[in-house]
Amino acid sequence: KDPVSSKVKEEIEARLDDIQNVASVFSERFHSILPKTYSDLVKVMSGAKSLDPVDLSDAVAKELSLNRRGLDWLKTNGICLDNIVPGPSQIQQAGQGAFAQRSISSGETIVPV
Repeated sequence: KDPVSSKVKEEIEARLDDIQNVASVFSERFHSILPKTYSDLVKVMSGAKSLDPVDLSDAVAKELSLNRRGLDWLKTNGICLDNIVPGPSQIQQAGQGAFAQRSISSGETIVPV
């Protein structure tokens, strides 16, 4: 059983709504990925390794932003992206980036778009 009372959950959701309203003024993109419900917030917090912004953003992407697809969909529509791997950039304050996993020749497709 969830130890958080329904009154506390309602208060948390009211504050999340306030945050949503403020965020929507500045950036629709940012607004769209924020947790909207208590349940969303719990998913993000339980998926984050720490309160570090990078860990939290990874958890938001994993728990809220990515559309889960079934194996049949992936077999039909999926694209292999094994040319690149995610990782921290060596450029100061650049955050995460995509890096070549192997040598890529000039003119070769890195990621189909």
